[in-house]
Amino acid sequence: MRLTDERKKRGWSKSELSRRSGVALPEICRIEGGKIYPYPGWRRKLAAALEVSEEELFPEVVRKNA
Repeated sequence: MRLTDERKKRGWSKSELSRRSGVALPEICRIEGGKIYPYPGWRRKLAAALEVSEEELFPEVVRKNA
């Protein structure tokens, strides 16, 4: 998953991504684990924290909902 790759590329823990994005840690764990799709607000927050576009971070979700 690109979210995990981008997070690890920066050397961030899931907790750090949670802190920087404002998305709760359990949600990040479930998103990265493929258990849930991120809500649009979460996608925006995560993309902003990682400084990438939503489309780049979640191409499968953005295409599916387009």
